[in-house]
Amino acid sequence: AFIPDIQILTDYFPNKLPPVFDYVLDNIDDKNIKYMVTLGDLTDENTQEEWDLVKEQLDRFNGILPYSIFRGNHDGVWKNQPAIYDSIFADPNSDYYKHVQANGGFYDTSSVKNTYLLFEEGGTKYMLLNLDYGITDEKILDWADEVIEAHPDRRVIVATHAWLGSHGEPFATGEWSSPGTEVSGSIDPDRIWNEHLSKHANIDMIVCGHSQSDQILCT
Repeated sequence: AFIPDIQILTDYFPNKLPPVFDYVLDNIDDKNIKYMVTLGDLTDENTQEEWDLVKEQLDRFNGILPYSIFRGNHDGVWKNQPAIYDSIFADPNSDYYKHVQANGGFYDTSSVKNTYLLFEEGGTKYMLLNLDYGITDEKILDWADEVIEAHPDRRVIVATHAWLGSHGEPFATGEWSSPGTEVSGSIDPDRIWNEHLSKHANIDMIVCGHSQSDQILCT
């Protein structure tokens, strides 16, 4: 189950936030849901109040359905705001940190911005690779390559906030609404694909949110 860009609900219509997660919880059995993947922009203004609302919903899944999280541009990246995200979820005592620690790994153990998670379903082994918005450090992508290469038996799902534009192609460097236009020095999806991810035959899909479209886009 993929949950993209709920920031407007979190900020302006918080009473509408629980039903989104109710739907996932209510359909675990009927729709055979094995994982929930949020796709960034969980908040609109990156406030403590918004993050508390998000955490309240995510806490409902602990021990019931595994999930993964990472940041979108509104989650403190866009305006280089305080790292509330990590202050909550990268606490070693948090349920999410313990989940990553037990089932995958971190690029940096003091952060949950870039992580991977392993699971198995129906005899098939999977990896969720969660990448932060607006990556500026090539070492993070080198780490992603190494993690994928270390698990050749895994079918890999890469999840990140911004990948496809509304035209259905990966954002090109300098394109409007690409990470590079919002985060100085960030490595845009076209480079991430050409220089890193395209090398791996076991990547099944890359999923994202961010860009508005009237249809589900795939390429």
